[in-house]
Amino acid sequence: NSINRLDANTPLYFETVQSVLAYLLAGYGLNHGIGVSQKIFEVITGKDVSASRIQEHINQINHGSSLFEQLKCNVDKLSWLDKSLIIEAAYLLVYAARPVEYEERLQINLIGNALGVCLETVNAIVKNLASEQYRGILAMEIENTQL
Repeated sequence: NSINRLDANTPLYFETVQSVLAYLLAGYGLNHGIGVSQKIFEVITGKDVSASRIQEHINQINHGSSLFEQLKCNVDKLSWLDKSLIIEAAYLLVYAARPVEYEERLQINLIGNALGVCLETVNAIVKNLASEQYRGILAMEIENTQL
């Protein structure tokens, strides 16, 4: 399984962030959003990820790989900081994809829940992102790059 291809020096949450970004891109049918997802990955981790790596994750999800199973399997191995960064990445991708309404918040909350993070904490993480100007990610950035 190529999902475990990371070397020992790579933090587990890198892989999880990639999966979450890919899950949301796949779910929203946003293949043209890979560039923005790479930018989000860099903002969150300080590292680069290739477009082909994100595409691999999208393909795995499109072929039935379950993000929520992966999150639940890794939940005990991820630190609180890892989890908050994963939630930030998820929120930033949604924020870049479309107006964040009830359905979108539900997606974020489900990811938080799978990571064992309560709703109040998810809300605090999102509020903090707003105070950081969404780390330079723009609202609707994916849709606007399509034009």
